[in-house]
Amino acid sequence: MKKSIMIGMAVLAAALLTEASCGHNAPEPELTDAPTASTTTAAKSTAPQESVTFTLNAPFAKDSVAKVYTQATEKKVSSVVTASISGDELTLTNTTGAILAGDYWVTVTEPGKEESGRLKLTVSDPS
Repeated sequence: MKKSIMIGMAVLAAALLTEASCGHNAPEPELTDAPTASTTTAAKSTAPQESVTFTLNAPFAKDSVAKVYTQATEKKVSSVVTASISGDELTLTNTTGAILAGDYWVTVTEPGKEESGRLKLTVSDPS
């Protein structure tokens, strides 16, 4: 009887250790709120323009990191267009020349949080 209780306790302890080490009890990381903007299309003021700025509906925490994707579900970050945030302004910049008219998807990651969902921003040529 004592032996079966001891074996049962050992099995229970092993199960608890396995679950704890697998992270089942670890809290889910909090997601950064997705950026939003009332106006998601911005026209370049001149044809050869390197950057375009959008006004966000709310500012992000200092040291937040913005990423740019060239497709809605693309997993690779753009190697040419970057995004920077200052207060409630988000600026898309082409690092190799003029920013092209088209759609860009932006995410934000606040310190200690996971990457947000994507906001589609459109850059258009001057009228």
